[in-house]
Amino acid sequence: MDVKSELTGDFLGKLDGKLTLRETIADNGGLNIAYRAYRDYVQAEAEATKYTKETGEKMFWISHAQLRCAKNSDEYLQFLLTDEHPSGRHRLIGAVQNSVDFAKVFNCPVDSLTHEPEQEMCFVGNRYTYSM
Repeated sequence: MDVKSELTGDFLGKLDGKLTLRETIADNGGLNIAYRAYRDYVQAEAEATKYTKETGEKMFWISHAQLRCAKNSDEYLQFLLTDEHPSGRHRLIGAVQNSVDFAKVFNCPVDSLTHEPEQEMCFVGNRYTYSM
């Protein structure tokens, strides 16, 4: 989970990965469970396949990005320096960097930040892996 500690922002600087660890784990797990539920729904519902598989999967990730999109005041960003919740931007970037599914859907290059080597992953839940 060191990925979040390396994320920086113009105002925030480096995030304290230890402070935000619980939220990071929750973000990663929640997003991947939501993606699994989306895929299960698409397989079960004929109407859900009116979009191409690729378009629907990309729209899932784009809608998650829109959820995290926000314009924050300097005061709020200052508050985040000591809060266990990272900014929306950092929550988004960290979660997609830790998602094997995101990398597959967007065909991320092997040398990109979203493609962690499998030996550096740990097993969490039924079938999803997360960077450590």
